[in-house]
Amino acid sequence: MKILNNESVIYEGVRYIGLTIPVALVKRKKELQNFIAIELKRLLAQDKQIPTVVVSHAPLFNELSMLSPKSSSYNKSYKCAHRGILSLFEDFNIIGAIHGHHHIPALSGQSKMVKFSNKNIFVVCSIYSKINTGFELAKLLPDTNMEKPLGLKEDKN
Repeated sequence: MKILNNESVIYEGVRYIGLTIPVALVKRKKELQNFIAIELKRLLAQDKQIPTVVVSHAPLFNELSMLSPKSSSYNKSYKCAHRGILSLFEDFNIIGAIHGHHHIPALSGQSKMVKFSNKNIFVVCSIYSKINTGFELAKLLPDTNMEKPLGLKEDKN
């Protein structure tokens, strides 16, 4: 096991980037997104081809979150507004985002596909009451055509 504190690891051909967001930045959107852009660029380095999954404690922004806009925890201003982040998602082979933080009920689903920065990527919330047993991420990869059998929800937001 490896803890990814603003680090990356390659496992079975997929790069996992762990972003640790400083709590002091959470309420300062511009500084927070600048931090994300700088760290993500550093961790992506020069390899644009390797499939990459970004892992964080809390969702990086609404577009990559399983939290429903109907939730009292939802903040509509928590959207990605940093062109540099959008460019990194466009230019690199980022295929998914995994987050925790919100204890989302299992009936909301484990994952969904979203359109972000002109591509489809998966979003997974890793915290579920009573079903936190994990599942095979390979089934979420775009070339497996497993969206329907897995019950992946299309983002309606």
